[in-house]
Amino acid sequence: MIHVPLDSDFKPNMEKYRQAITPQTILLLGSAPQYCHGVVDPIEAIGKLAEERGIPFHVDACFGGFMLPWVEKLGYPVPKFDFRVPAVSSISADVHKYGYGLKGASLVLYRTADIRKYQLFTYSEWPGGLFGSPGMTGTRPGNRTPFWK
Repeated sequence: MIHVPLDSDFKPNMEKYRQAITPQTILLLGSAPQYCHGVVDPIEAIGKLAEERGIPFHVDACFGGFMLPWVEKLGYPVPKFDFRVPAVSSISADVHKYGYGLKGASLVLYRTADIRKYQLFTYSEWPGGLFGSPGMTGTRPGNRTPFWK
């Protein structure tokens, strides 16, 4: 992982971002917003870099995914951060924040089903037969399971 320096507005320095991309770069990332300061990264500018280089682009909207659409609907200016930006390949959002879901509930949205196939994990050596899961853990901790008398 390569960290890009921030400008005084807490957004990544886009010239340094461009310089940080190498032939080994497998993904570009932007936040909408980043958690510490509530700043939305320049998603459209990062998207242009992704298009130029043919690299997938993920937007971490874990904090803003369930908030920014409503802020925009209320009439406040919100930069494009979602699939309206053509280069965005995937978006993450935490349902447990402003989606009012259980703690730890998150989701990943993909622009196409073709991209999602890379998330699937399969293991054929499991004693119970073929094991397949959309994540490597394949299960969730029991302390999140409600029990009633």
